[in-house]
Amino acid sequence: MSEKYKRRDLLKGIAASTLVLGSGINLSELKEKPGKKSKKILARENAMKTFTKAVWLHINRSFPNGEKDVPFVLDKWADAGFNLLIPHIRSNSGAIYRQTKHPISDLAKDWDPVEALEREAKKRAMRIHPWCSVFVGSGTDFGKAHPEFIGLNNNGENTGNFLCAAREEVQDWAFSFFEELMDNYEVAGIHHDYVRYNDYLCYCDHCKKTFKMETGIDMDAMEKGSAEWARWVTGRVHNINKFVKRVQDAATIKDKETSAAVFAGYPGCVVSVAQDWITWAEEEWVDFLLPMNYWGDVAKFNRLADIHVRSGKSKIPVIEGIANRLPDEVFKIDLTPEQLLDRSRYVKNMGFQGICYFAAGSLTDEDLKVIKTL
Repeated sequence: MSEKYKRRDLLKGIAASTLVLGSGINLSELKEKPGKKSKKILARENAMKTFTKAVWLHINRSFPNGEKDVPFVLDKWADAGFNLLIPHIRSNSGAIYRQTKHPISDLAKDWDPVEALEREAKKRAMRIHPWCSVFVGSGTDFGKAHPEFIGLNNNGENTGNFLCAAREEVQDWAFSFFEELMDNYEVAGIHHDYVRYNDYLCYCDHCKKTFKMETGIDMDAMEKGSAEWARWVTGRVHNINKFVKRVQDAATIKDKETSAAVFAGYPGCVVSVAQDWITWAEEEWVDFLLPMNYWGDVAKFNRLADIHVRSGKSKIPVIEGIANRLPDEVFKIDLTPEQLLDRSRYVKNMGFQGICYFAAGSLTDEDLKVIKTL
């Protein structure tokens, strides 16, 4: 039987995997001159001193009548104090914006949501971070054209619509959305979601072949807790870290902010979905962290919030993600406006740099009234 890895050994291996993430960009050469700071750095510094109110939003739910809804809806959000908007702008149907080389979603058939939001948000002192579901894409035209890139579990099934993050072609495809958003729009930044594996993916032929070549072990035969299994875990973490750092390097050059929605349960998410977001904070590979603390159970919510509030270690702002209504059987959240206010006050009093609500479509006018009082 292989020697079992202790948790500290596993985390050492993960840390070591970050040492080989060089992208060819020397960020030390991009440092600002004394007395001059980039917009990106100024935004981070300002967010450390002020309280951000943010919201994740879906274009079709927030603006059912298209572009003509934008000024009215943003007026309501601005009145409630929101200053960071995170619109979902890539789905299986394509890009939900028009300045793209990718297929365009029907949601952007008659207007450009990113352009309209960016234009109207500026008038209201709001910032926009367009949100990409990074490695979700087996149902996209790209995924359908390249079935060999689809992520598989150990039963050979695609779960969660994920692509294989180990494939360079997949990483390039996912990066291209961020690149054109930063190049073609005057948005403040960009937002990662699903920048991870689905649970315990990937067992595709590419991953199996690579693992066998590097370890001499069949992936299907590796034992959980063994040295080979630890190698598999750290390899997956490396693939995700590499992408996050690549985006941050590009965003630094373009003077754009980066933010990321991350799993609430750390460090378990390092193993289950390869999302080592504490390292992202320590290495400053993102500018804002948004842990998704979607739990109706108050004790569990509070316990996770205590972990999250200390995660940025005063380097980057941590904006706690909370939900007011989720029908999901796991989370079971249905907060009244008063309960939403209590939870929001608790987060603010803990010392977080902000709150991000999931999602705009579930916020009622009564919810907005109590959020305004924060």
